[in-house]
Amino acid sequence: MGYFWREDVVNQRLQETMVASFNDLCRYADAHSVDTRTAAYMLAIDRVAYDTRMRGIYA
Repeated sequence: MGYFWREDVVNQRLQETMVASFNDLCRYADAHSVDTRTAAYMLAIDRVAYDTRMRGIYA
């Protein structure tokens, strides 16, 4: 859309996203008693599976 964002706004949003994702990963790893690498893979698969169920395979 041709938006121009200031660098500080981009960095703030990126930090918020990265921190939230890291916290999700740590909680997932603790809940399933696995290392963070395995938890990241499991979390990614869960998210794709959830979206596929919600939208349908051909949506």
